[in-house]
Amino acid sequence: MNDVSLRVRFLMDLMADIMPGFGIAYYEYSNQSDCFLLVETAGEDIGFITEFSPNDNYFGLDSIIYQVDNPNNDFGESLEAVIYININPSNDLPYIEVISDYQILEDTIENIEIDYFDVDSDIEIMVSSSNENINIDFNEDLGVIVVDPADNYYGSGYITVTATEIDGDELSISRTFNLEVLPVNDSPVLSNIDDQIINEDELLSISLSASDIDYVFYEFQADSNDNLIIDINNNILQIIG
Repeated sequence: MNDVSLRVRFLMDLMADIMPGFGIAYYEYSNQSDCFLLVETAGEDIGFITEFSPNDNYFGLDSIIYQVDNPNNDFGESLEAVIYININPSNDLPYIEVISDYQILEDTIENIEIDYFDVDSDIEIMVSSSNENINIDFNEDLGVIVVDPADNYYGSGYITVTATEIDGDELSISRTFNLEVLPVNDSPVLSNIDDQIINEDELLSISLSASDIDYVFYEFQADSNDNLIIDINNNILQIIG
């Protein structure tokens, strides 16, 4: 398996007349791991313990090559010895970076970038919203969550992002964050007024109507050129030609 460390212990027997003063003359390991040695003694035995840690997400065959040297005899260094270690693969969970809470303005569309990957498998990204007024989708080409709230809606909801392996063990991981849609004061909408014709010195009255998604009460104002006299009473526009 990968992403774990391994402790390997190996002992050498010493002849009774030889001082226990030898050590490891040489050892090496591949670039796929971290490795260091500890020395322990027990009577006439001297052991070397190696702490072996494969690199993240590495699996395959690895080895530790070493020689032993005893400065108290004339035999010199030992032959090279090899410890072979087979690192079996393990299926890692997909990864999604933590997503901070997010705010957008009413009546706007926003793209939220996310960071995700899987070292072992292809993955599928799914997104969901706890609020039916906050519409979301995932753009795989851009790697972003597309947020498109309903018209004139403001409020909040939770967005959940799930990464699932397409093959293999179909492992999955999810992240959830809060999305708040902030209100924006929309302009009133005045109903259309058709062109009007009146005679000189006559009075024309026009009923005005308007709508505003944010307010119930509003007032009307009107301007004219110097040839017309106008007045507004509540929602009635009066014009004297």
